[in-house]
Amino acid sequence: MGMRIKNGRFTWSAEPANRMANWLERYCQKPVVNLVDVPLEQYTFDIQWSGNDFAHDTRKLRASLNDVGLDLVETNQPIDILVIEKAK
Repeated sequence: MGMRIKNGRFTWSAEPANRMANWLERYCQKPVVNLVDVPLEQYTFDIQWSGNDFAHDTRKLRASLNDVGLDLVETNQPIDILVIEKAK
């Protein structure tokens, strides 16, 4: 169970959709909003890639996610964010 990345294989098993969104946000270096209305705990999938297939270009990542029934869609929409202005 869990999320694992090793030797060109991304394995997803019994983890919530928010964890996937958090990982994608860090990986893509862009905000990712989870709009999945069915919990990902119900899904298990493997995505395989070679070398730097997904480095600096999310097209292959999007295609791989689409193959397992998930869409990673780039769009412009307003989102609420919190900003830390100063710390004591």
